Amino acid sequence: MRIWGSVLLLVLLSAPAGAQSRERGYIALSGGGQIATSKLIDRFVYTVNVEDATTEARYPNAGVMFDAGAGRRFWRTTGVAIHVSRSSAGGRVQTDSLIPHPFFDDRHRAVSGETGEMAHTETGLHVQLYYVRDFGRHWRVRLGAGPSYFNVSKDLVTGVTVNEQFPYDTATFRSATVERAKDSSPGLNAGADIGWMFTRRFGASALVRFARGRVEFNLDGSHHVSTHAGGTQAGAGIRIAF
Repeated sequence: MRIWGSVLLLVLLSAPAGAQSRERGYIALSGGGQIATSKLIDRFVYTVNVEDATTEARYPNAGVMFDAGAGRRFWRTTGVAIHVSRSSAGGRVQTDSLIPHPFFDDRHRAVSGETGEMAHTETGLHVQLYYVRDFGRHWRVRLGAGPSYFNVSKDLVTGVTVNEQFPYDTATFRSATVERAKDSSPGLNAGADIGWMFTRRFGASALVRFARGRVEFNLDGSHHVSTHAGGTQAGAGIRIAF
């Protein structure tokens, strides 16, 4: 991503002065996907049968994303833009647990399973100072970076329940206990938008943006889950210039 961005920036800076953009501002709508920078794996301890049980939950890290934004050029090739992205990464969560025996100490039983559909929704507000250039009659390229703010809502596993029968030497997964958690966080973003203008005012564009923040969810006072917000966002859509 850094190498690609550096190459594109050098190309833009080497363009002739006459290639500066004809648009004063734009409105853009895009749809695509978002991949988190890292996959969330949460390992936590809780009490079952007066002993410590452990569960490791592995969450999906990719989902769909929609983006809407507008920008205004205020000086030659420089402008300011505001975009709002909305992503959803629901899916099933894999769990591996060690559940204590009800009668004997230190005789944990291994239990693995998969939850039902878990929700993850994320809204990001992205402000950018951007640089825009035209290449020929149709191509238009914009590079931007700036601060972001994320609002994240996520279903998190807080424990598992099991099926068991006497003499309780084995157990199987029944279900997971789930809690909805929310948090907000500031962050940063950087990205590029490449558009093909069919006419002076209407065109199609491809968006690539890297945005990142950090959120921490506090569950039951002792279960803390820290993870990144945002990720690599990519999409395509329409652009209206004015």
